[in-house]
Amino acid sequence: MANEQLSFAKRMLIQALESAGIAAQVVDARARARHLLDRETSRRNAAFSAPDGLPMPPAHLIYTVVGHFDYEVFYEGGRTRFAHLGNVLEQAGVQTEDLRSVLDWGCGCGRVVRQWRQIDGAQIYGSDYNAVLIDWCRGAFPFARLSTNGLAPPLAFPDDSFDLLYGISVFTHLDEALQVPWMGELRRVVRPGGHVLVTMNGATGSRNLGPVDRARYDAGELLVFGERFQGRNYCAAIHPESYVRDVLARDLELVAAMPASDPEHDHGQDTYLLRVPA
Repeated sequence: MANEQLSFAKRMLIQALESAGIAAQVVDARARARHLLDRETSRRNAAFSAPDGLPMPPAHLIYTVVGHFDYEVFYEGGRTRFAHLGNVLEQAGVQTEDLRSVLDWGCGCGRVVRQWRQIDGAQIYGSDYNAVLIDWCRGAFPFARLSTNGLAPPLAFPDDSFDLLYGISVFTHLDEALQVPWMGELRRVVRPGGHVLVTMNGATGSRNLGPVDRARYDAGELLVFGERFQGRNYCAAIHPESYVRDVLARDLELVAAMPASDPEHDHGQDTYLLRVPA
């Protein structure tokens, strides 16, 4: 599943174009055509060498995940997200070095997966519904175990498989009908006492809502725009904190709820750390 948020204004434009009969694929095609003429980005990409020594995904796969083609921005986004994840876990008394089994749910083309190679002892898994992204990851990251999943549950793992499961900007691209089933599935595959870390587009995404949608959000209602594109960046779910607490996390222990505050590290998304009851 894609890990990046389009701007709210751009997403609304996409929906308007769809209503007028202009497919989102046309917007993608235009972006890719502009990239072919973007000599500056092509020059920077050609000169960029990933500090971790691992392969970089082709630019078109990066665009699928994050909506741009820039290697360095993509790499730094993975590094800062990994650092944010570690900081949140540390505040809960969890050290990444002590984890033995970790799943990156919605791993895309490995923006965060690649960062785990520096951690000794943890077996890293990645899962995504986009088979093209997973195929690329399998060749690039031999230290990780990669698999595909459906847009809907289940995952192909036994109960109680992981110490940690994280989903960065995955619930942000799911229709309401899939929200609760997916959280139940994440709970199933994480061991008792283990953690689920997810990010949501709440505090930031709600800033641009009109009066009617803002009232729904303030009342604790999940808002989903572009449902027909779920699993892709064109679908946007905006989560009030009360919805996460009372609906998604009702069978889990809420360890931390951190509203978006630092774009460099949380990238404009709220972070929730949940524990599976022992």
